[in-house]
Amino acid sequence: MTIHRKFAILLGLFGVAVAMSLATSLWSFRILEQEISAPFERMTTALRGLGKTKRVIEAQATVLLGPRAGPREMADGAQIQGVRGARSEDAPAPDGQSLKAFESLAETADTQLQSLESDDSWTITAGTTAAQNLRKRIGEARASGLAWLQDRNETARVSGGEQLFELHELIELMEGRILEDARLAVEFKDRLRGRLLLALALALGLSVLTGGLSVVLVRRWVSRPVARLRTAAERIASGDFEYRLPVDGGDELSQLSSEVNHMAGMVARMQRERIEQERLAAMGQMVRRLAHNIRNPLSGIRGLAELTRSEPGLDEDSRSNQQRIIDAVDRFEAWLAELLRTTNPTNLDPTPTAVRPWLQSVVQAHDPMARTRGIGIVLDDADAPETAYFDSTHLGHAVAALLANAIDASPPAGSVHLRAGSLDGHWSIQVQDSGSGIPSENRQKVFQPHFTTKKGGTGIGLAVAQQVVRAHGGRIEIHGGPLFGTTPQESVGAVFTITLPLTSPTPAGTDTANSGQQGDRSGQNPGH
Repeated sequence: MTIHRKFAILLGLFGVAVAMSLATSLWSFRILEQEISAPFERMTTALRGLGKTKRVIEAQATVLLGPRAGPREMADGAQIQGVRGARSEDAPAPDGQSLKAFESLAETADTQLQSLESDDSWTITAGTTAAQNLRKRIGEARASGLAWLQDRNETARVSGGEQLFELHELIELMEGRILEDARLAVEFKDRLRGRLLLALALALGLSVLTGGLSVVLVRRWVSRPVARLRTAAERIASGDFEYRLPVDGGDELSQLSSEVNHMAGMVARMQRERIEQERLAAMGQMVRRLAHNIRNPLSGIRGLAELTRSEPGLDEDSRSNQQRIIDAVDRFEAWLAELLRTTNPTNLDPTPTAVRPWLQSVVQAHDPMARTRGIGIVLDDADAPETAYFDSTHLGHAVAALLANAIDASPPAGSVHLRAGSLDGHWSIQVQDSGSGIPSENRQKVFQPHFTTKKGGTGIGLAVAQQVVRAHGGRIEIHGGPLFGTTPQESVGAVFTITLPLTSPTPAGTDTANSGQQGDRSGQNPGH
């Protein structure tokens, strides 16, 4: 399952959650409507019952007090003082029909009140005290009215009128309070609905914004980095080990990109080392074949020289020349043996060695070649350590390769400087020529086996020198420019610097090209 599909599932679940939230909100609205509508139904029932009771009371007042106490007058707020000042002659005659009508109205009021009291919503709406007070007043007004109609008691008539007017006013007050409660309930419902709608709109907007932002961020933080990682994997798998991913931020995918870059660098370095090892192996095989082929004629030359030297009658000069030939062949044989040993530079035999005598022997071995070209070798070992831990034979070949290249690069009447020094547990050897310098296009190639700019060169010397130095746990670097000239006007070509540990060496395993300052000499052979 792809990452896009996984995130699509997550977004789907997020959409389901949003839908459920909307459904919950709609359900809340429905519950709210029900909770608001139920009180309205109770209020409607109470108002309807109060309205019927009020009409019955108005009819009772008409029977008891006459037309002046009709519904309009009571609704207009007739004063109780007017009822008290009314003459009894204005009231209707208390006959049997009036008595029957009043009793019928009283029974209707009582029935209506019982109907209200049988509904729980009446007590909830009007309140227990108000409901009891209404029943009590209705009973008192009925008793006063009957006393007037039965006994023609003027006091009872006035008292009954007052009680009916007070009942009418009480019912209107109760209606007003119920209507006010209804108004407040409507306002509360409107406010609550507005708040719920606002909360719902904000939740929906936030959900949409979160969903859109999630899509953008997933594309930016996941999809694009994963696509770049896949591109990098394809490029590296095709052999492009120089391809690098951009590393932005510090999240897990950025760390993975950094690790991929590191892996590509490691693979590239291992590939270069493998190629270099294969080249050195091929070079070693070639050297062994050359040594085998050269040793046979050398043996013949040495044997012929020995036979010639033992012939009778040979003068002393001829014998001396034959002995020189034998000595030269022996030295050449020793060089071949050492050359064979250097084809496997990692097999070192480091021992504590006096540095100055060893440097002087290396210089003496190359002094004749330098003099034939009119070049002087200047040795500066004043700052050299007394002793160091290294393989004198292998390191001697490495320095010899540098000296040979420096002599070959320097012009006639030029000079080659060999300096040694020590600092912070390390010691260094610097070989400086007075040639024309290092071209930038050859800086990264100088230590590659078989690379050379000299006609007839093999490109082996500096490659072997690098391997020897690295096997000692050191590094070799190339500098150019007037760094070590004795005067500003002195021509300075290139300076090779070997840095080694003073104590037991540990192979560094580092690429000598990491300094960015290595390269080849201009117009010279980087290998012997």
